Amino acid sequence: MCYSSEHITLAESENCQISWCKGCKSYSVLYKSCCLSFIQDEISQFRDMLVNLEELDFNYDFLGQKHAIVKNKYTYMGICLAKGDVDNLLDTVNKAISINEAFRIIYK
Repeated sequence: MCYSSEHITLAESENCQISWCKGCKSYSVLYKSCCLSFIQDEISQFRDMLVNLEELDFNYDFLGQKHAIVKNKYTYMGICLAKGDVDNLLDTVNKAISINEAFRIIYK
């Protein structure tokens, strides 16, 4: 995530904001208290990870609610998501990707 002021907000929900940096060409995903940064291919991989979560992935009990931990296999850090979080985040990611694709077509 760079410190450029050239960020365009692509999609927002109650707990999520996704923006695009024209400077470093990356997505910034702010979800609750988490901040994630992705290049084009990585945001698609992140979306695929969310889509492919199965019932058995929600096996971590935090405060009486089942969660899945979503992380890159090469890191020790990840985010903990309940099923409702996944739906909300996935919807916002899909909107952001679609809007960014439209921007690239219009402003080529």
